Amino acid sequence: MAKIKDRRKNLKNDTQDFFDDDFEVIYEDDLDDLLKNSFIEDDNEPDDYYYDDEFDDDDDYDIDDYDEDDYDNRRNNSKSSKRKDSNKSKKKHSLPNVVSPAAKAAKTGTRLIFKILNMILKAATLILIAGIICLLASTFGKNCSTYGNPLLITEEKNYILMAYLGTAGVLIFYEVITFFWVLMGRGKQGHNGQNQDTGRGLFSFLFIGVTSFLSYILYSMIPVSPEALEGLQGGLMVYGSLCQKLLPICIAGAISCLIRRFVIR
Repeated sequence: MAKIKDRRKNLKNDTQDFFDDDFEVIYEDDLDDLLKNSFIEDDNEPDDYYYDDEFDDDDDYDIDDYDEDDYDNRRNNSKSSKRKDSNKSKKKHSLPNVVSPAAKAAKTGTRLIFKILNMILKAATLILIAGIICLLASTFGKNCSTYGNPLLITEEKNYILMAYLGTAGVLIFYEVITFFWVLMGRGKQGHNGQNQDTGRGLFSFLFIGVTSFLSYILYSMIPVSPEALEGLQGGLMVYGSLCQKLLPICIAGAISCLIRRFVIR
């Protein structure tokens, strides 16, 4: 019995050691609330384990000071570079541009010279055309009496004289039209906005030179019957006889027109 009593006494002491005075019985329904409260208390506690001795308040290292110094240095460098660029631009603008006025003056002088030369050549073209007109009129007028009196041409019904004067009239009329066409011509507008001479009168000189030469060779091939063809033959004979005088004039006139068209623009 004594052994049983001692065993009970020891068991009682063990239970007293295991279950102290703060022992409390917890049921399953209250377990969830206790766990939630324990988690909330843990969150409110400061996290001491995140602090490190390397980031001490007494440390001299300050990252904010470093950023401000770096920003100030970059700002000062940008200002100095802008000042250098502005000084360079001022120096460039301050240098006097001597070449541009000289180039403009040379260009203006060259243009003025070309314009004067063009006016001279155009006047020469007009003079040559006028010379052809005078030569044709005088030559045909001198030989007109061979075929009759022009004042009696309608009364006598002189078809030979009509054909003769008709040949002369066509040639002279063509040259008169060409003269005024060259005189009133302004040329075409070029890429620079200015009028460019097209060399008017060139076809006229080529036409007169070629046809006078052909008339000198082929006038005899025209028959003399009927009467109108005889007058045409006489007109072409007179026109062909001027070949040696007309060819030098036509060559000079063609050269002046080519220079006006391709050289002086």
